[in-house]
Amino acid sequence: MFKLETTEVWNAEFFSHFVNLKNELHKNIKNFLSEDIEDYAKFFKEDSPFHKSFKWRGFLVYKNNQVMAKAVLCWKEGDTQGNLGFLDWRNDLDAAKFLRDEVFRFAREISLSSLKTPIDINFFINFRVRLPTKNGPLYGEPTYPDYYCKMFEDLEFDVVGKWDVFQIRKWNTIVNFRKQRKKNESSGLKHFGEIKLRPINIKEWDRELEILYRLFHESYKVMADFEPLTYPQFKLLFDKFKYIANPLYSYIAELDGHPVGFGINYPDPQNVLKSIHGKKLGIFGKALALLRLRLNFGDFIIAHVGRIPGPNGEEIKGLQAKISKRLTQRAFFMRRAFTIQKSDALSKRAWDKENYKTYAQYVLYGKNLK
Repeated sequence: MFKLETTEVWNAEFFSHFVNLKNELHKNIKNFLSEDIEDYAKFFKEDSPFHKSFKWRGFLVYKNNQVMAKAVLCWKEGDTQGNLGFLDWRNDLDAAKFLRDEVFRFAREISLSSLKTPIDINFFINFRVRLPTKNGPLYGEPTYPDYYCKMFEDLEFDVVGKWDVFQIRKWNTIVNFRKQRKKNESSGLKHFGEIKLRPINIKEWDRELEILYRLFHESYKVMADFEPLTYPQFKLLFDKFKYIANPLYSYIAELDGHPVGFGINYPDPQNVLKSIHGKKLGIFGKALALLRLRLNFGDFIIAHVGRIPGPNGEEIKGLQAKISKRLTQRAFFMRRAFTIQKSDALSKRAWDKENYKTYAQYVLYGKNLK
């Protein structure tokens, strides 16, 4: 009934079926940006900076010559956990079961004991799935057709992680941070007055990106699903933030001249990106698009925030308060503001509940193969 095709080497024709299925199934999702073959070539071709970092196998499931499901299983030599990503399936449970069974069979053959999904290679690239909601998706959210979550449940995957997207109530938060600022200053919170925030210098982007690479890795390595990247890999993924991250809202925090933290934040660029996606822009068109991104006052996304120990190995205290104070000043003119937290995160429990409301939720699925 079903036919399986697999590959472990780059094959443009094979991945063209990935492109077509993804674009067909996701076309009705608001602000979905259609894919092309380069969205896969940059990860799986032999000249990709990711090429030698992991092993992989791509899966295509057919029924009567129609592509029904697709996925790529990635793993590292010697690891026992695999990441199942680039996953799409039609609303056909039998086809999804066939894909699952073939992936599980192969995973056991190569001695993997567990899988997490959806993770596209690495958690820095794309992972988790957004639970169905009437609220529109934000830029970068892992949004799939609504039936996908039900399919994961019917396929007996377990929920192994949960995250919340919070809409911040700006007025409450501004008042709260003013109170917190006075409290921090009067209590002598160590480092609060010594931390300097400087905007990211877009003109020196390559140098700034190298600093951010170190800060990202040092601050995120304590996360449960963290997987390291090389600098070329990091650059491939985050070079686009040169245009998306507005320097008015993105900072590097320094203590005694040493970078100790960062905040990468931006107004949601979806409307601008949607209007130029797939178009060949000239110099004027590119300049106009960049101007629109810089003058964007839509929804504000607090995307990436982290910190590392100080120059003498000391814990930096007061950084979150410092960055939050600056962001609330800047975000005042935005329509809405959002941030993402793991559902059981300590930083979430530290918030006053009247300052936020849940806007969306994500989950990560997993399966023990033993």
